[in-house]
Parts: sequence; C-alpha cells; structure tokens
Amino acid sequence: MYLGRIVEDGTADQIFDAPPGELPSLTQSFVGCRFRSRCPVSIPACAEIDPALESVNEAEHSAACLLVGANKY
Repeated sequence: MYLGRIVEDGTADQIFDAPPGELPSLTQSFVGCRFRSRCPVSIPACAEIDPALESVNEAEHSAACLLVGANKY
C-alpha cells in the first residue's frame, strides 16, 4: 500500500529487495502513478497514467507499474 493504493504485492523479499528514493508531498493531488517520484525506472507516461495492478513474472507477485504485465510501454 502506498499513498492509499496497492502498488505491489508479494513476499517481503520480493518487495523490499530494492526500495527506491524520495517521499512525495502528502498534500499534493495525484495524477498518474503515485510511486513515480520514488521509482528508479519511471518514464514520462508515469506522470499521466495510473497503472493497474499486474502480475509480475514470479508467482504471487504483482505490481502497479506501466513496465510490467500487459501495460509495457
């Protein structure tokens, strides 16, 4: 859960293996991916599209990311 939305689901090792960067302001309104300011692979589309939770290559691991699953850009 990140800023009121599920952005990833999996084992603790899968999720906490490489935690990224800076916290956004909690007073700003959110357009696009809520996690983009902390994401090391953020792309311009992340500022416009709120991605759906998609399955990642590993079983029982999902992420709301434009670069995973059917949403690849």
